[in-house]
Amino acid sequence: MLRILHGIDTLHKHLDLLKQSPEAYCPEHCPHCNKSGLWLHGFYTRQSDREGKGCNNLNPVPIPRFFCPTCTRTCSRLPSCIPPRRWYLWKTQQTVLILVLSGASYRKIAKLFLPSRRTISRWHQWLKDLLIIHTFYLRSRFSDLGRFSSLTSFWFACFDRMLLADAMAWLDHDDVVVP
Repeated sequence: MLRILHGIDTLHKHLDLLKQSPEAYCPEHCPHCNKSGLWLHGFYTRQSDREGKGCNNLNPVPIPRFFCPTCTRTCSRLPSCIPPRRWYLWKTQQTVLILVLSGASYRKIAKLFLPSRRTISRWHQWLKDLLIIHTFYLRSRFSDLGRFSSLTSFWFACFDRMLLADAMAWLDHDDVVVP
């Protein structure tokens, strides 16, 4: 099952789609038993808006859950702007990673953005650790990325082509575990 619903690049788009048609998030079949017929089973919330202040803050952000009557388990899908198991939006992570790949220090970046130096360091390490897997799957889908071999050149070329959120959605589509 795809955990990421591609094409929803902002929290505002997510909230609008959720109001108009929450069934757009419904998977075609259960990821546990592979049966169809899931139905909306409430919401859980994420604190994904780390940039909005005061009345402009969108938290808590609802994420729809779906129930499988066959195996009695629930599942959910995230909009492409919200990463699984991470606090900061893909947009923030991409901006920070571009600065890291450009040679800026973690300390300097942490002064400009909310993530701490340790968080920025983990993101950079994650990018390095999964380079082989990410490049394999993204190059198989986008052959022009095959011309870039280093971590920095590959990700800059990738970011010229698409957002980090889109790259992660494609990886999710290929069943690569996305953090």
